[in-house]
Amino acid sequence: MAEKHLTLIGYLGVYGALLLLAALSLLLSFTHLGTGDLVISLVIAAAKAVLVLWFFMHLYEQHASNRLVVLVSFLLLAILVTLTALDVVSRHTVPPAPRPLREDYRR
Repeated sequence: MAEKHLTLIGYLGVYGALLLLAALSLLLSFTHLGTGDLVISLVIAAAKAVLVLWFFMHLYEQHASNRLVVLVSFLLLAILVTLTALDVVSRHTVPPAPRPLREDYRR
């Protein structure tokens, strides 16, 4: 099996893409898009993570089984975070606000 290696130009291209994505997330921090900020930030972070995993951790050189291990670990992490968030959202531990006493209540 022939070894696949990335050249210096390839590494510099990936590094440039990471710098571009970092600059994009910095520029995004100065804009106020409402709930779109979170979605765009997560997409940028995921793209940076994929670039680092694929090129700098050499997943493109690995067998499919090794790639599957990384994919399954991220899937399990996503399930864990989702279930934790659902648990926090579904709790009703905050007591209700007290009702103000009115004068005609004492009649």
